[in-house]
Parts: sequence; C-alpha cells; structure tokens
Amino acid sequence: MTVCTITTPQKLIREATRDLLQELALNEVMAGPMEDGNCSSDEDDDDLCMALFGTVPSKETHAHMVKDLKLAMNSQEGGCGEEEKFQMQFLIHAHEAMGHYMLASKFHAALNSGNDSVGAVHTSYLDDGMVDDEERDKSVSVSVACGRSLKDATEEYVKGREMMSSFMAVCDEEGKSTSSSKDILIVQRILHLISVKLRRCRVDLIAWARKVVHSSVKVQNSCLDVMHSGTSLSDAFEVLLLEKTNESDGMIGSWVNDTLKTIASKICELAIYPMMDFDETKAYTAYNLNSVEGPSPLVQVLARKKSSPNWKLFHASLWTVKASSQKTSAKKIQHLLKWERDISSSLNAENDYSEVSGSSSQSDTLLALNCLKHIAKNIIVILEFLVKNVLLDNADLCSIFGDFLFGEGSELLPKILNLVYEMIPTNHSQLPSVVSLVPSVVLEFQERIVQMKLLNEKDNCISGAIIDMEKSYAEKRRVNILTEGHSILAEDYHNSVQVGNAPARTVITDEIDFTHREDPFTFAYCSISSVARDLLRLCRNTLEEATTVEIDQYSDSETALTPFLLFKTSRELFDMFRAVISSRHGISIASVPRCAAIFHNDCDYIAFNLLTLGLEFGPKFRHENLRRVCTFVDMVPIFRRLAEEKLRDIVNIQKGELTKIMEDRMDGLWHSLALDEVGGGKIWSESENAINGAVNHAQQVSQAWGPLLATNIYCKAMGMLIDCIFEQILSHVMKAPDISESSCQFVNTLFGDLLVSVEECFPKRLAEAQISCKYWHKFFAVGKFMNMSLSEINHALAEGFFRSITGPELSSLIQATFAESTKRENVLKALSKSDHM
Repeated sequence: MTVCTITTPQKLIREATRDLLQELALNEVMAGPMEDGNCSSDEDDDDLCMALFGTVPSKETHAHMVKDLKLAMNSQEGGCGEEEKFQMQFLIHAHEAMGHYMLASKFHAALNSGNDSVGAVHTSYLDDGMVDDEERDKSVSVSVACGRSLKDATEEYVKGREMMSSFMAVCDEEGKSTSSSKDILIVQRILHLISVKLRRCRVDLIAWARKVVHSSVKVQNSCLDVMHSGTSLSDAFEVLLLEKTNESDGMIGSWVNDTLKTIASKICELAIYPMMDFDETKAYTAYNLNSVEGPSPLVQVLARKKSSPNWKLFHASLWTVKASSQKTSAKKIQHLLKWERDISSSLNAENDYSEVSGSSSQSDTLLALNCLKHIAKNIIVILEFLVKNVLLDNADLCSIFGDFLFGEGSELLPKILNLVYEMIPTNHSQLPSVVSLVPSVVLEFQERIVQMKLLNEKDNCISGAIIDMEKSYAEKRRVNILTEGHSILAEDYHNSVQVGNAPARTVITDEIDFTHREDPFTFAYCSISSVARDLLRLCRNTLEEATTVEIDQYSDSETALTPFLLFKTSRELFDMFRAVISSRHGISIASVPRCAAIFHNDCDYIAFNLLTLGLEFGPKFRHENLRRVCTFVDMVPIFRRLAEEKLRDIVNIQKGELTKIMEDRMDGLWHSLALDEVGGGKIWSESENAINGAVNHAQQVSQAWGPLLATNIYCKAMGMLIDCIFEQILSHVMKAPDISESSCQFVNTLFGDLLVSVEECFPKRLAEAQISCKYWHKFFAVGKFMNMSLSEINHALAEGFFRSITGPELSSLIQATFAESTKRENVLKALSKSDHM
C-alpha cells in the first residue's frame, strides 16, 4: 500500500528546519555530546553559531540558542508538539539575534495559532481490492481533512514568502546587503524546503483524488458507468475544488478542470456527436447565426461545401438513451447510462415518412423537427445523468463542466447551432412552419440546461440561433447560392456553348445603307463557357426568387431582409466570377489563345446581360428601395475592360511569337535583294520558310479563335496578327538600297502567295481581309510595284493606286528598283508634284 504523509503548517516548518540543520552538518557537530548526554563547550557553541550564521551573537542570546537547539534535538519523551515548539523558539531567538524582528513576529504568530494537530496523517491510495469499504471511507474523510490542512499550510507559506520579500525590499531601500547574510539565506532555504514539501503533498493528494474519479466514472463506447462507494467521489471532487482555490501560489495548476474536461470530451465524442452527425464523411463548419454582418468574407463562405441533410435517412437512424441503477454491495451503487441506435425506428422509417408526406417539402420539415426534438431529448437525458450521478448536483462542478460544453472554444455548441441552422428550410414557403415550431424546442432545451446550472441564465448562446429566423433563412440562402456558384466555377472551364442570334456585319459595299441598324440589345453569335452560362442562370434564378418572396408574413424590418440579401448575393456572384476564374485559370488565359477567347466572350456576355438585368427585375421588387437601387450597370465597364485587356494581352503575345519566328531567320534579307538568284537564293529561301512558319502559326490561332469569337472581334484580332507579318516583310523591302530584277520577281511572287494564304484566315476572305488588315493595301501595292515598268507606275500614280504608300517610300522604291535615267527622273518629278506627297 502506498502511503503519503500530509502535515500541518507547524509540522512542515519543523521538518523543513530539521532538513536544513542536517544539510549544514549540525547533527555531526553536536552528535557526540548529545548522545552522551553531555553539553557542548562554549567553543563548540561558538563554532556552531559561526557555521550557522557567520557571527557570534551576544552571550545571552547565544545561551538561549544553544539551549533550545539541544533540547530540540534530544527531546524524545516531550512529544512532537514540544519538539516543534523548541524548533520554533530556536528560529525566534536566531532571528531576534540578527535583528529581523518582522520575521520573528511572523513565527510568533504561527507558534501561537492554536493548531496543535502536529502529528503526521497517513492516507492510502484507494486501489480496488486492497482496502475494505470502512477503511476506504475513513481514508477518504482523512484525505479531505488533509486537503483543508494543506490549503492552510499553503496560505501560511505564501504569507511567509511575501513577508520575506517585503523585508528584503526594505533592506534594499536602506542600503543594507542581504545577499551575504547567513540568516537570510537560512530563511530562504527554509521557505524553499516548505514549498517542496507542500508540492509533494499536494501532488500525492491530487493523484489520489483523480484516481478515485477515473475509477468511479468510466466512459465507454456505448455506455457510461458510474460506481458510487460511500462519499468517495464527492470527497475526491471536494479535494480537487480545494486545489482549484490554491492556483494563486503558482506551485501547481488546477486539476479539477482537466478531470472534468476529460469526462466532457469522452462523453461528447462517444455519445453526443454521433447522435448529431448527418453524415460521418462530411465535416461540419461552425456557423455564426448571431453575426450582424453575416458570414462574410467570401472565402469563409465558400469553404463551407456540404449539401443539405437527408432527413429521411437521418430519421431512420435515431438513437435511444436509457439510464439505470443497481446496488452491487452494501455500500456500492452502480449507475449505468446506455445509448444505441433505435433499430425499430429504422425499420419503421418508411411508414413514418409516408404518414407525414403531404408534400415533399412539408414532410421534410416535419421530419427535421422530429429529429431536432429527439436529439434535444437525448442530450438532456445524458446531461441530467451526468449532473446527478457524476457532478453530484454541485454548482461549482456544473459551472465548470458547462463551460467545457457550451463555453468559448467548445465543439458541442457549434454542432447544436449547425443542427438548428439545418432546420431552416431552403424554400421560403416552409419558413412559417419552422418559425412556429423550432423556437419552442430550442428555448425548452436551453431552459433545461440552465436548470441544471450548466449555463448562466443570462447567456443566450443557444437561443440566439432563433432570435431572427428570417435573417437566418436569408443568410442560409446566401450561403447555399454562393456555394452553388463556387461549384459552378470549379467545373471544366474549357467546355463551351454557343450563344447570340445576331451575326456581326462586315460586308464591304460601295454604298452605305443608312437605313439598316443593328439591334443594340442583341448579342453577336459566339461561344462562351458553360460556366458563365450556368452562373448567369443562377443569378437570374436568385433575382427571380428575390422578387417572388412572400414578405407580407413578417414585420417591415424583416420584410426587406431576404430580398435585399438575395439581390446582394446576385451581385456577389459576378465578383466571385472575376476572382475565381482569374485565379484558377489565369495562366491559361494569359498564354492559350482559345482560353483567352473564351474568357473574353464570357466577360463580354456578362457585361451585355448586366445592362438589362436591373431593368428586367427592378420593377418586380415589392420593396420601393429595391426598385430604386436594383441595377448592375456599374459593373458593365469592369467586365468590358477585363475582356478587352485579356484579349489585347493575348494578341500582343501572339505578335511577339510571330516576330520571334521571322526576325532572326529574315536577318539580311534587305541586303540580299541587291543580288541575283545565285547570290541571294539561300537568304531568300530561309526568309520564305520563316514567312511560311509565321503564316502557319497565324492559321493555327485562326482555327482556335474562329469557332469562338464573334466575327467582328475575330477579324480585328486576326487583322492585327496579319499586320505584324506584313510589317516585318515591308520593313526589309522598304530599306533595301538596291533591288535587282531577280529580286523583284521573287518579291512579287512572295507577296502574291502570302496574300492568298492570308485570305484563308478570314471567313469572307478578301472583303474581310482588306478591312481588317491595316497594311493590306500597302502590301498589295508593293507586290504589284515589283512587276511594273516606269510607264505603268506613272499610269498607276494617275489612278491613285499607290495611295497607301507615302511619297518618300515610293520614291525610295523607284530609286532602288530602276537605274538612273531621264524617264525615272520624270516619274520622280511627277511623284513630287502629285497630291500623294
């Protein structure tokens, strides 16, 4: 049997003093004379005082010290009480000799406190089978008394430590040194030894109390077993509560919180949580129903991804809780709480469901309400059992236990709030039945919790969930809509659908028809992503719901909440599109032509619909303020700018790719045009290959953009790419100082083939190519120039054929192509006088 010794304050002081004297080897100094019954000489006494205090006190004080010390060490028949008093008197004389009258007064007070129970108290660990019930009860009562005595000893120790600190502070103020004083060091060591002994005693006592609790209260997978044996459990908790009041001394922490927290955690994990889980594979996030601003920011809302519970399946797997008690021996009573799934409920689930099935939504509401009542009833049964048989109706224990269940940081409270939150329907027509039934269940549940003293009467952490059911409904609809929107945005962004019913007009005619006008409220035929289509459809459904909510059932303040919040949610869907798509597919949009085209069309399509959404749904709102503020026009420039920026960026990237393909391989072409076919054939061939590679790249981009972009957007984008090719070739031809006849034929053929290839990139070929490409006419004119004579050039000038070429550029081409002659000078003079200059 393990034995721990619990002592009174005076006993602790005596033991600490003896340990200190032994440490200073005083026993060895005095052993011989004391054992022989002789007194030591004056020289020995002086050596003793020098060893203990570092100085020799006055003769009178010296005599008192030696006398008290010898009587204390040799007193056997005087009893523990007399020995303790001798030890105390020794300390009194020692400190009076050194002038520490404050500490001396403190020990005087301790000596005269009137507590004469100085004997050691022995208690035993209550191992099952090692002691009988009578010995157990006796030990328990003694342990509680020891706990109170230990508390008193601790308080005395704390007061002594504070007095010592005050004395040293006074010495520091007066300039006296305390670090080298032997008596100060002795007192400090005494206090330290007292602290160590207190700590050891408290640890032993706490270990006993915790073992009693854990052996009496056993939480298993399907039951809670509580064994009562006399007053052992209540006394163990009383000891732990006594220790909780001693936290101020900083020697050891409170163990009652840890003990109750362990019980609360086990009972929640094994009993309560399984009864509340709709689906064990889904993680439920805490939802703040009391928030004034709602569950923003958006990222936190989107993190909540879970579908509504299947109340039919949940109702089929409800739990039952049963409590029982039996006497196992004369002084032992076993209290048992069992929980298990209700098999009969599972077998009759279909019948129960058919009985309440008037309509699907109504039956779901009734089933959900039944589940809420059943869960609340089970939790109450479990908590009542705990309060009565484990916490023993102790108000302090109930308060601590309630903090773990319903306080800040608990997991049970968020689950209860989530359960109430799931009761809120997704259809506004079902809300009246929920508002009329759910609050009564929740308020009754909280009232029972308060009656058990697990919750403060002023705390509305549970009832706050049903303060404003209309607001809770609106918040839930917002969360569900945003979650659905996020699910849409997480789908494959490469899937496209065709929209629009007005193909863009790019037909070139000599006469302009001013009577024909394109409808500004029709969208050009193109392809958008299925993501944008579904998101816009969700937005329309949300606005439709906001305009059809039955609001005449509530007060004016509640009336506007749901429509306003749904309108706000519809706008948030578009903000979410810009944030999520740009984040998830930003790299593809910036580098892949097809993805960039789809994103451009999505933004353009959304902007087009934003123009009319406010006009379409604004007049339908029943609230006057909503009719005034319902608009989406402010978001139109944002999406149009985003569409334009992304398409322009991808076009610039493709232009860079074309330049990269042609630039290095065409280096030196302008210089080789002065050579014949033999001298410049290699460079011509390499340049031709580079141009063909650029055309192939442009055709690949054309195949990606053609089925997606609207015709007018496509032609503008492709025209910019083709102009990049034309500009690269023209720059080499225009700066050539000399162009041979063979080079003229090569350039003419190259330009003609390139124009034919480029036409294939446009749906209506030449007509759209001419209007879409800025350098088309200039490129065509330079190609034709290479196969003209001076006479033909002079004639073409008169007809305005070279209107796309500036005068200096044409003059430079004539000088590089034709040798100096009178005819060339006449053409140049005519060119300088023409309006072309």
